[in-house]
Amino acid sequence: MNPKSAIGRRILLFLYEVVLPTVGLLVLATVTYLVTGLAMRTDTPIRVVQIDMSPPWVTSMYPTLMAGDIILVEGVRPEEVKVGDVIVFPRSYSTTPIIHRVIEIIHLASGNRLFRTKGDYNAIPDSTPVSGEDLLGRWTGLKVQLLGFPIIFAMDPAGRAVVIALIVALSVHSILTSDVETSEPLGSAESARVS
Repeated sequence: MNPKSAIGRRILLFLYEVVLPTVGLLVLATVTYLVTGLAMRTDTPIRVVQIDMSPPWVTSMYPTLMAGDIILVEGVRPEEVKVGDVIVFPRSYSTTPIIHRVIEIIHLASGNRLFRTKGDYNAIPDSTPVSGEDLLGRWTGLKVQLLGFPIIFAMDPAGRAVVIALIVALSVHSILTSDVETSEPLGSAESARVS
């Protein structure tokens, strides 16, 4: 059998057995995320609790939420938020939204509301109240512990490099060690030879 032909078959087998199912899972995950977002009335229905303190397992919401927890977030109107709710909101100093508990609601003369927030582990409240327009959602109380660590790891540049290197190494290994038919197909020069 031609070595180039064997490698070509291994690549096709890899595409069929690894790449195609992976793409299918990614499409399914994307559709599930979008449908969950519609059902939960928010663009970001799933959040990973980030490492924001030292030691790394402690977060500003410890012990309620720990680094690596994946939480389900629902869209909420400002008038639906109550003291004690855990809300998600942006901050100018961070690209990662903050997840903190509402400890006070400030009613403005305009009818708008501001939310004073505080991380459960933090000693003092956040310095700036959150406006209703900045509200990204409210935690539903549903969480999956520690499952988000691979996502946190892959978000770091060094972690991303390791993940890519692992994917490449596993792909090459899969191609080189896959079981493919090594006999010549019927009608080839070998099988046509008369004894």
